[in-house]
Amino acid sequence: GTFSDFRQKPSEELTEPYLAQRLSTRRRRFRAVAAAVGLSEGALFKRFGTKREMLIEALAPPVMPPFLGLLEAGPVPHRPIPEQLVEIGEAVLRFFNIILPRVLVFKTMGLTPFEVFERYDEPPPVLAVRELASWLERAQDLGLVRSGSMHGVSRAIFGSMHMECFTSHLQAGVVDHERAVEMLRSVVDCLWEGLRPDAQESN
Repeated sequence: GTFSDFRQKPSEELTEPYLAQRLSTRRRRFRAVAAAVGLSEGALFKRFGTKREMLIEALAPPVMPPFLGLLEAGPVPHRPIPEQLVEIGEAVLRFFNIILPRVLVFKTMGLTPFEVFERYDEPPPVLAVRELASWLERAQDLGLVRSGSMHGVSRAIFGSMHMECFTSHLQAGVVDHERAVEMLRSVVDCLWEGLRPDAQESN
């Protein structure tokens, strides 16, 4: 293997061998990851120096979460906003399902979010909340949602999805996607009662 291969490995190929050895010594966990990516322990140590740097390099979230493309494209005027929010939310749920096992690895290493996110100009969670708020503000400009602060709405959507994925991983080790989407639809339906343009007129 190469270091390029290492960085591009699906995260589950790195997290599964690491977590499978979570009750073993750190050295055994490091060996498990090295074996999973086809590199020697010596090669990994030479490149990264420490297990901490190696795992942060391999498992840290991408600078640009993949669902940002949907947000940057902006709301589509002829499609219902709730439908578009659910579509965005489903992309976020898929991303969370990949990221949460990595968070578990960081916790077993004793790493804090501050240590993981210090490599970014703007932490990905902060960026994601800001971009969804911006998407909602563009919907406001188009008259598709009522006026008001969209930052809180964005945090509510992300917070509900994060909690659903987190508790699912704690209980079952994986997210039940259908159940998570059902929860997402319920959250969007509740929020839409306050977001729809005619809600402002009725208040």
